[in-house]
Amino acid sequence: MSILNLKLKSVCLNDIDDVTVILPDVPMRTKEQPESFYSSGKKFKVLWLLHGGRDTMRDWAYYSSIPRLAVQYGIMIVMPNGHDSDYVNHPETGDGFLFKDYFFRELMPFVHHWLPASPNPADNFLAGASMGCAATWQYAIEHPEKFGWICPMSNQPLDYRHLEPHRYMSTADFRVRAKADEFAFAPAYGGVGEGIHVKEINTICKYLTVGEFLDSYENTMPRLEEAIAAGWNMKAYIPCGCAPRDFKLKKFSEYCASQHLDNMKFEFFEEDTHCFEFWEKAVERFLQEIGIPRCSYFVGV
Repeated sequence: MSILNLKLKSVCLNDIDDVTVILPDVPMRTKEQPESFYSSGKKFKVLWLLHGGRDTMRDWAYYSSIPRLAVQYGIMIVMPNGHDSDYVNHPETGDGFLFKDYFFRELMPFVHHWLPASPNPADNFLAGASMGCAATWQYAIEHPEKFGWICPMSNQPLDYRHLEPHRYMSTADFRVRAKADEFAFAPAYGGVGEGIHVKEINTICKYLTVGEFLDSYENTMPRLEEAIAAGWNMKAYIPCGCAPRDFKLKKFSEYCASQHLDNMKFEFFEEDTHCFEFWEKAVERFLQEIGIPRCSYFVGV
């Protein structure tokens, strides 16, 4: 396989982002010649793959066989380094670390116009695991025109409406209370019995008030409900687990059924679904679900 390890200078990040791009192989054992393959002008379908928290884009290659899918299915896989940013904007970090702006205003145009990638939204698919899953929901709700399909793995759209009674609290006061008692506010994700996470506190405190956060896309479930009311019906393959930590996904699937979101397909698995072994399987199931055939010329296992 061909792997591009890019260092992309970014205006929006005020930094350089590491991006790994896996390219399809030149056909082996066929009549097509390499020079004709590379000069054909063909534009490949693109899978945008977002890693989880505390990971990097390299972990897809370290802990899974995701790169082989680019070869077996003849697609391009783009894996940016999301750091631990939730793939959202952080205007108060340094000179501004605006990851969402970077993704749509810089990374996607770079890939579509400087690499052999199809800019057709129907040929662009967004998948993410854990932290990347939360971003997948946000991006698909805010920019449904960019993607043909999505595959959110191991997370439901985050819902913080339980904080509505604190809407008018300053985030400075919120931080003091949350730091003093981690169970003062419930988390939107994680296992049963967990208190609010430090990362959630920091996310909320990017805003001046709790209400400003509640009105943002980072409070994702209300934004999804608003989008559905306006006609949003994104095509999605949603692999789910049956562990106690996955109970919110079960409730979410019931909500989607009640809204007649026929474009969303849920598939439940009786196994650990918060690990690379599962995510690798889920991504391949996703590619099969959206009808991308395996390449007949692929040589290997």
